[in-house]
Order: sequence, then structure tokens, then C-alpha cells
Amino acid sequence: MKFTYTCLCLLLIVLTSCSKDEVNTEEMKAEVKTRTTLAYIVADNNLNSYAQEDVDEMIAGYAQVTDTENNNLLIYIDDYSTPRLLHVKNDGTQVVVDTLYNYEEQNSLNIAVMSGVINSALGDFEADDYGLIFWSHANGWLPGSVQDEPTSKAFGEDVNNDVFASDGVQMDILDLKTALEATPHFNYILFDACDMQSIEVAYELRYVADNFISSPSEIPTIGGYYNEIVPALFSKDDTANTIAQAYFNFYKSNYALVDNEDSNSSSLYDQGISISVIASKYLEDLAYATNTIITQNIAKDAGVATNTIYSYDNNYYNFYYDLDSFIKTISSNNQYQIWSKAYNKVVTSYLTTDYVYSAYADDGYGGMYKTAGTTGVTTYIPGNTNFLEASYWQDYLKEHPSEKGTMSRYQTNYNNYYSNYDWYIASGWANTGF
Repeated sequence: MKFTYTCLCLLLIVLTSCSKDEVNTEEMKAEVKTRTTLAYIVADNNLNSYAQEDVDEMIAGYAQVTDTENNNLLIYIDDYSTPRLLHVKNDGTQVVVDTLYNYEEQNSLNIAVMSGVINSALGDFEADDYGLIFWSHANGWLPGSVQDEPTSKAFGEDVNNDVFASDGVQMDILDLKTALEATPHFNYILFDACDMQSIEVAYELRYVADNFISSPSEIPTIGGYYNEIVPALFSKDDTANTIAQAYFNFYKSNYALVDNEDSNSSSLYDQGISISVIASKYLEDLAYATNTIITQNIAKDAGVATNTIYSYDNNYYNFYYDLDSFIKTISSNNQYQIWSKAYNKVVTSYLTTDYVYSAYADDGYGGMYKTAGTTGVTTYIPGNTNFLEASYWQDYLKEHPSEKGTMSRYQTNYNNYYSNYDWYIASGWANTGF
């Protein structure tokens, strides 16, 4: 999720065909690769005020794109106004914004609505190559709600223009998959939202995009700095890693710490960021390597002690562990070295400041925490024997002492939901009894 005060997402190849004396302009035109990128902004929630700032940044960033004829930038925004589809373009003298569609109020996290908007937008601006930005709250692999204990936002939040609502409609990742399976394939998906670089999310969406760019942890409410990101969206080579670098650079240049723990600036850009890139074509190889290790090292119903495995939520919920740290903990050195080769193909870059801000840190009071030992991709651990030792669950038990004997049902609820993911089967967790 993007927290209110800090926790807040196109391959242009120009090939010229030349004779000895002149350029064949018709052949050159045919070989120019076009790209359309759509930013899908779900800000009908408490991020509303930040959305327009990022739209303004996108417009400013597009002014730096050199070949605007072959690179289209579209923005779908659903905030406290009714949803609309914008086209950012260069009219020959300046960058202007056309409103292509004004929609009736709708749930932008509905499967049919989302796929309909994306297909309509990309259908009007067909290209050789597509990029997608998802911008909103998020909680990675978690469901929109877990039976009697709703603690998550999955992807997005839409309060249907009810400014007094404390929670809105949320989109399950499994539903996000369904929506995207009905749209064109993407070169990349950038999640400008918290906690979305989880192995479960990437594996579930592995067939809808070539690359996933996101953070394994929380990001500030202001999100990415699109003045610098937009030109990268239309970069020629190594686009996904170029986007990640552009996202990271502005945070890195503004990063400031006092006593390595706290920030003394009013700017959220100085509170650090972690961002990585996943290449989907290698995910199934990684699943096979992970399955081998989990099957060989976790006895059926035995569970896993996680107190030495890096937790991105600072053991506040125990939802997000570092995948590499988990595998390294349960495997032999030889097993880990073999697995690492598969992992390093999947994670093509990981960029992080030494500390990042987390609303989960300091038992949920918020603060800066170290990123040393992280590798950029999270995972849930169904057989976690330390799950209920998390700060949130301990605090919950203090407030509800009568539930002491039934607290395990919460972990069971999450485990049951988790079993719906492709990763649960492919990685070997289904063989463990959890």
C-alpha cells in the first residue's frame, strides 16, 4: 500500500535501410518500432491528491521524449472526479493533453472495467510494443480481505467517490491476472505501488508481461518521479532496467539520513526506495529450482523457523520475507549455489538505498529500517512456525485474549488463500502439507 505519509506501477528501435546513395524512407518508416504506454491510476482513495501531481510530472516528462510520433502516452485516472482517459501528445509546438473519454463513475478494479479500458485505449493507439503502469495502493500477494481479519489491499483501492469511506473495493491478484489475460501482451508492467515485487505476483502474471518493475517493500505516497521516468518508458534498449534506474535515481539523489535511522527533510523522496526488475521468461526455471529445494529440505508438516530470515515488514505481519534469504536458510551451500544461478537470471537488477522508510517498522509506529541482506523479491512462507510471533498478532492477542486458543485460524486462512497461487504448486509448497 502507499501510506498517507510515506508508504504509498517502449522499445523504440530506429533501423534505417540505406542504399549506397540514399535512404529508402518507406522502408525506414516500416521498420520503426512503435510503443504505447498506458498509466492506469486508481486514486479514488486517500492518494487522490498525489495522483494529479504525478500526472503533471508525466506531462513534463513526455516533453523530453524525442520521437513522440511513434511513442504514445495514455493516462487513465480514476480519482475523486469521474474516471477519464487522457492522451499526452506533442502538437508540434508543445505538449498538450486531450481528454479522449469521460466515463461514468465506475469501479476501476472490476475485471471487465479494467480489461475494457485497457483494450479500448490500446486499440485506439495500436503499436508494436506496449507498456503498462499500475498506480495505487497495494499489498502484493495478499487477498483483498481474509475472511474475518481484513488487513490487506491486494492491488488498488476504489472508494467510489465516497471521501468518507475508510476502505474501498480492492482487486485480488487472481482477478488482476484474469483482467490482463484479456489484453495485449506487455513489454513491461511497472507497479508504482507498495509490496508488489513478490514472487507470487510475478509468477501468477508471468504470461502477461516480459518484465515486472516494482518494489519489494513500501514506497512513499508520492511514488515515482515521472519527469525522469517517462523518457525511460520509451528507451531503445534494456527498457525495464532503464525504467528501474530512472525510478531509483531521483530517490537516491535526494536520499538523506540522520544517525542512519531518521530523515530530517520534509521531502518524502529522501526516505529511500528499493526497486527491482523480474524477467518473466526465466520464472519457470526458478520455480523448478525452488521446488527441488523445498521438497528436499522441508519435511511434510514440519514447518520452517523464520526468525533468521529477512522480513520486509519488520516482522509486523510476517507476510513478506526475502526469497533469497529463505532459500539460503533452508538449503545446503551447494543447493543454494545452483538455485542462485536461476534466481540471478530472473532478477535482472535490484537497486536500493541503505535504509528505507516503513510504516511497519518499530512495531507499526513507522521508521527507517536497513535493507542490508535483501535481494529484491519477497515471498510468503506458509509453513512459518513463527508467524503468530509477529507484532501485529501479538498486539491483537492482547486486545482479544479470549482468542488465544484460536489464533492459528488466521494463519490457516492465509495459507488456504495462498494455495490458489500457481507458485504454491510450482515451487513445491503443495508437497509440504501447508
